[in-house]
Amino acid sequence: MRLAFSKVVGQASCLSGGVSNRSPDTGRILDVPPDRQDACPTTRTVRAFSLIEVMIAIAIFFMCSFVILALISSGLRTARMLRTTRPNAGMLAAEMTLTNQLEEGMESGDFGKMYREYTWTKETAEAG
Repeated sequence: MRLAFSKVVGQASCLSGGVSNRSPDTGRILDVPPDRQDACPTTRTVRAFSLIEVMIAIAIFFMCSFVILALISSGLRTARMLRTTRPNAGMLAAEMTLTNQLEEGMESGDFGKMYREYTWTKETAEAG
């Protein structure tokens, strides 16, 4: 909703030296060439946003800002989780398939320099 206010700046023409020369029926300036009638406007319209429009615009801006900040935060959290890798059982299974030989028993070990604080234990038994 827009509100428009009109305010009369003056009745006299700035081209006529302060003497009012307006037509009573149309309100147009007399004795001034048509190309010069807009040189000194006698009325002006002030347009502005209402308070509710400004408040809604600010609310939309902050909602969008918080959504963008949440997306950036979750993206950084995900990147941080992806950067710190942990060993999984797939690594041991891939190592077992390289030899293609299975022996019953228990084995244990570590992951070497890659994951110094982790160890593994493997138990192989015949199913049946």
